[in-house]
Amino acid sequence: RVSPTSGKTYHMIYNPPKVEGVCDVDGKELIQRDDDKPETVKKRLEVNQQQAQPLIDFYTEKGYLRTVNGDQDITKVFEDLDELLKGLNA
Repeated sequence: RVSPTSGKTYHMIYNPPKVEGVCDVDGKELIQRDDDKPETVKKRLEVNQQQAQPLIDFYTEKGYLRTVNGDQDITKVFEDLDELLKGLNA
């Protein structure tokens, strides 16, 4: 959420305002930006996938694409990335 006047931004879980829905700086009611709405984010992700897919296909066909499972614990992701990069330098 964001204050329409001060521009102060909040994350409703990790950085919430002291009073729910109200800016700590100017006391104004917080709003949700259009680009933070679920339907906007969904559309943006769809467009990104459409634009990225030709590159993914190209680098896969050339044998250049490497992937790492980002859904793991951050330590494991780092270890996998480190291992992948070491292999590229060998």
